[in-house]
Amino acid sequence: MGAPEPHGVSLLERALAGDKEAFGEIAEEHRGALLRLCEKMTGSPEDAEDLVQETLLKAYAKFGTFELRSSVGTWLYRIATNACLDHQRARKPWDLDRRWQWFEENSELARNIEQSLYLTPERAAEVREVAATCINCITMSLPAKQRAAIVLCDQLGLSREEAAHAIGASLASVKTELHRGRKAMTEVFEHRCALVDQKNECNACTTMGHIKRAREQVAKRGHEEVR
Repeated sequence: MGAPEPHGVSLLERALAGDKEAFGEIAEEHRGALLRLCEKMTGSPEDAEDLVQETLLKAYAKFGTFELRSSVGTWLYRIATNACLDHQRARKPWDLDRRWQWFEENSELARNIEQSLYLTPERAAEVREVAATCINCITMSLPAKQRAAIVLCDQLGLSREEAAHAIGASLASVKTELHRGRKAMTEVFEHRCALVDQKNECNACTTMGHIKRAREQVAKRGHEEVR
């Protein structure tokens, strides 16, 4: 996000002067990255869409105050990160135990699911629950600032300096939150994940990998039969 803007200074100048079309081009260029950030921060595609819209409305209202001390992308990330933190502040982090409890209670379903690739909507919803991305799930269980540091640095590739600017925190604070978040996630993997230790109880990702490969094989056979 800290690289020079591909659209050049002229587009920025037009947007800073109040050109709606120029700002619209900038917004569309960064919309996908903002959506990824908001979805990883909230765990909800619907909330992410709303927060991106809120971010862009705020950015448009304040764009005349934007200074070239950072890239437009990093500036937008700061607005989006603050919007996500405000949105999540009143909400408790995800309870990881509930996630593993679901898998334990439905382990037979998960084992048998490979035999029934054509699922009812109800069963498909259950499968999506098991198949939720493991890292994102664990990230959502972290305190908000740890989650923001992990998402920005480890999942979206920002530098610590860019993440500090996006969060509105000191560089030292971001380093601390990143260290604590990584430590917490490592401990979860060590004590929960069967890929790390076969004695651990969670092998949902392996099960879903079998399902995905089986579906791909079914689709490939169907395509070959059509030909």
